[in-house]
Amino acid sequence: MKKILIIDRDAQSALALAVRLKTHGYATWIAADAVQGMKAVVRNRPDLIFLQLAQPSRNSFEFAETLSRLKGARSIPFVVAAPSGQANVRSTSPLSAETTSNLASASGAASR
Repeated sequence: MKKILIIDRDAQSALALAVRLKTHGYATWIAADAVQGMKAVVRNRPDLIFLQLAQPSRNSFEFAETLSRLKGARSIPFVVAAPSGQANVRSTSPLSAETTSNLASASGAASR
């Protein structure tokens, strides 16, 4: 089962995305900010990280930089969602195009 970490300060949006992903067979974890997210990465080693761009406690770019230096976590792909709900997927994503499209759709639905 693929594991997905959702880092989003909006608990309602994060939960909506988690529920949608769980219905498609993914295991999910939710972190309210990048600091909690980094702890979850170390504990759970997700297969994908869904990161809301606007994070209060740590800049999302700092999170990505820290992740790239963390041994064993460098290869974890992530989806970055801007507050407008647009999503970008790193080209290293091992998930299928259909899955990443579903993630982008889910992020848009979760932000409504």
